[in-house]
Amino acid sequence: RVSARWARRALTIPAYLISGALSVGLLPLTTVVALAIDAVRRTGRLVTVRCVLWITLYFACEALGIVASFALWLANALRPGTNLDRWVTWNLMLQRIWARTLFAGATHLFGMKVEVAGTEAVRCGPLFLFARHASTLDTLLPAVFVSQPRVLRLGHVMKRELLWDPCLDIVGQRTRNAFVRRGSGEREKEIALLRGLAAALGERDGVLLFPEGTRFTQAKRERALAHLRSTGDLERLARVQRMQRVLPPRRGGAMALRAGFATMSMSG
Repeated sequence: RVSARWARRALTIPAYLISGALSVGLLPLTTVVALAIDAVRRTGRLVTVRCVLWITLYFACEALGIVASFALWLANALRPGTNLDRWVTWNLMLQRIWARTLFAGATHLFGMKVEVAGTEAVRCGPLFLFARHASTLDTLLPAVFVSQPRVLRLGHVMKRELLWDPCLDIVGQRTRNAFVRRGSGEREKEIALLRGLAAALGERDGVLLFPEGTRFTQAKRERALAHLRSTGDLERLARVQRMQRVLPPRRGGAMALRAGFATMSMSG
């Protein structure tokens, strides 16, 4: 609902703009405090300092992303006749810049190495991308390595809680995404969102889905296996027990995307 959306943004946008300004303005002080904490803990790797710098980068990117999204809206309003395709591309380009900045900051601050293979498989659509979900950083990878706004426009299936991130809220609702409410009791309504997303796929489009539904932990895996045992679905239990570092995939979302795309293909 529009009223709920703007009520949420009335809280998140000022909060993130203020947090961005404060995190940057107070960086000298927070860095000194972080250095003192690292000295006391004797970690030797400046872990606290790195975390402070990452948090500062995150809030700075959020604040700048909000300003940039407003600038895009203003440019679109002052340029009559801008078509929907160009509007979506502009916002996807902003999303990619935001994601790449955060990802580059994380890799440099935490000394991560990235190896990419098989990019030739994601150069064009229609494309379904099913990704493993091992960490928060996973959500940035598709926007960094797969989405190419002028060539491949990647939509996402995301949990509705992410709408409390104003950049995802603003830009995410300008582009082709589905924000689903987990455990809402309205499964058919959520599945219909995914079918609609898949039905709109063209040669330049793709959809990302994390079939696990949430980030992997060993405790979550054990709970999922226990649930499967209680259902008596021994055949599926035997299959997913072989997945040592992945949660049992939730089939509803993937099947809904497939059904939506199949319907679009037959009608076309």
